[in-house]
Amino acid sequence: FPLTGLSFGSPYKGFVAGTDVGQPGMGKVLRTTDGGLNWQIVLTTIAAMEGRVFCSDTNHVAVIDNGSGPLWRATTGGDSGTWTRQSFSTSWNNDLYFVSPNVGWIVGQSTSGTAIQKTTDGGTTWMVQLAGPTMNGVCFVNGTVGTAVGERIVRTTNGGVNWTVQRDSTHLRGVAFCDIDHGMAVGDGGTILSTTNGGANWNPRPSGTLRTLSSVVLSDANTAIAVGDTGTVLFSSNAGITWLRLKTPSNENFHQVILVRSPLLGLLEKHNLADERGVIGMHPAISSAPALDPTVYIVG
Repeated sequence: FPLTGLSFGSPYKGFVAGTDVGQPGMGKVLRTTDGGLNWQIVLTTIAAMEGRVFCSDTNHVAVIDNGSGPLWRATTGGDSGTWTRQSFSTSWNNDLYFVSPNVGWIVGQSTSGTAIQKTTDGGTTWMVQLAGPTMNGVCFVNGTVGTAVGERIVRTTNGGVNWTVQRDSTHLRGVAFCDIDHGMAVGDGGTILSTTNGGANWNPRPSGTLRTLSSVVLSDANTAIAVGDTGTVLFSSNAGITWLRLKTPSNENFHQVILVRSPLLGLLEKHNLADERGVIGMHPAISSAPALDPTVYIVG
């Protein structure tokens, strides 16, 4: 069961999306309500599901297909039969981020050049905010300040009314900020860029790999995890100056890494790693890292 997206609305309740290899072309969304001990199918689609998931709280969840598929939304907890299908103009959707149940952004590409769209009504309608090169990742630290990456890095400080180009990039795939100033972006060829001033300057960091990195997450200004192809998991405790490659039980491609802050680490750390086969297991090197209080989840 190849997994591509994962998000938690609380330490207990989360959703994953992927494609059922036993039923080619069938996409599925699964939900857990016990921190990952058990998963139940809550949505089945007639097309492969290769996109991202975002929970704005325990009731509101959005799923996009990493392709020309629709947006699927649930507003009452994600029970089977309660999902709605919503279409919009982007022809290829790569990432999404919601700051509330109603306000969110989707980034991608289209034949018309649409790169970033915003909704203020939970996804019923979408407004084009930026037309231009392809965008692959997006992150907001509040309702006004956000960064999107792809063929370039752009930033907004007014909710997307205006986007400022900060850097032309090779091909970035993921971005994360832990506050307004400190962030990282990752991409092809093992690219890692970091900023300590909100993106006014982006500094290349040596990753030690040429493999594609798809996702990054920051626990604080110093502590970060990046994941990518062929089981690549990198850990830094010094703001990305140096990276330690962690051994994993899988050589599959990892697509996303998230942190779930919870006092119940004993329960959740048993279920913090998933690869393209949908195998979930534990990575002691991550879960025992003293700087990482949250639980680490990786999907691929």
